[in-house]
Amino acid sequence: MKFFSAILFGLFLTSCVTTTQYSKMTDLSSDDESAKIFVIRKSILATAIPMKIYQDGELVGRLGPKGYIAWEVEKEGPIFITSSSPENKDHFKIDVQKGKTYYLKQKAKPGYFVARSGLELMEPEKARKAINKLKEPKVNYTTR
Repeated sequence: MKFFSAILFGLFLTSCVTTTQYSKMTDLSSDDESAKIFVIRKSILATAIPMKIYQDGELVGRLGPKGYIAWEVEKEGPIFITSSSPENKDHFKIDVQKGKTYYLKQKAKPGYFVARSGLELMEPEKARKAINKLKEPKVNYTTR
């Protein structure tokens, strides 16, 4: 029984969470009608822990390791991006301007029992290079 439990625990630690986006996907092309937000998770730490991403309290997607999500924001002004793990929430405020692209890095940090989530701004050049190496999200959304 202990051997079986150890195998199950090992599979849990090494299993991968897929990245799923619940809003319409955007790309890197420029557009003056909206702003673009990219949240990037380059790390492979905490592969079994999905990190949820919210904009102004609305779920945008679940971010797995080596993945990213990207969406458009139609309005200008402040928005709040929240990254949530089972152990914490981290908030990041962006003063959105149409035509601009914002890149955030989601960091998985050690927590008490599971990984903690954190957000920080990324340099555009580094972010674009990282996106080319990451998995695109599985898009699962309905139009409103």
